[in-house]
Amino acid sequence: MESLLVTARDNIDMLKEMGLISLTIGYYTVYDEHAIDEEVRSLMKKLEMVERERDDLLEENAKLKDTIDTLGREVDESNKSSIQSSESEKEESKRKMAKAMKMEIDHLRSSLQSKTGIKETLIGLEKTLIEREKEIEQLQEKVSLMNIQQLKETSITLRKDQSTQSINPPKGPVYVAISDWEARRSTELSIKKGEKLEIKEERTTGWWLARSLDTDQEGNVYIGDIKKDEESELSTLESLELFHYAMTEN
Repeated sequence: MESLLVTARDNIDMLKEMGLISLTIGYYTVYDEHAIDEEVRSLMKKLEMVERERDDLLEENAKLKDTIDTLGREVDESNKSSIQSSESEKEESKRKMAKAMKMEIDHLRSSLQSKTGIKETLIGLEKTLIEREKEIEQLQEKVSLMNIQQLKETSITLRKDQSTQSINPPKGPVYVAISDWEARRSTELSIKKGEKLEIKEERTTGWWLARSLDTDQEGNVYIGDIKKDEESELSTLESLELFHYAMTEN
């Protein structure tokens, strides 16, 4: 037993260095008073810190309560002032609305007066337009009469040209003879200078198959005796169509 106590006593210093506060061996417990005192002091410091924090919290709570009371009073005062201001704003808005309605009524009255003047102006313009339409109708009648007269004159000219034209209008290109030629074979066509010809077939031999628009005869002509008819402004088909239109209008 004594040897056990000696061994425990030797190791107490080491146990204190490890932070051991108490050690129980059998029925005996050994306490480190110094460590206990340190622990007590540490707890007291913590307790003091907690008390200071509690006091701070209580103080902040009191400040918050005062702030809430102040805000409540300010809200009550603002509500009262807002009620008073809302009533004054309503009165002001009523006055503004009445003024605006009066201005609108005055504007409508002036608009009605100006519309009366515009209506009279529109009536005058309508009369002027009617007169212009009548003048346009008269001009159109004059133009129609002039066109009919011109068509009649054109139809008379076409009637004169019909005596020198073929019954069947040309379908191919039209050439005109630049010299007289007497046929020497049955396949050739005799032509006279100024005679118009319808070319029915162009050949590489220099002899083209043609039809006289004066005699309605067909035969071969030499290309050196004819040329393209570029002087006439209207083709025979167009002349016949114009003649038909003139006769229908007449």
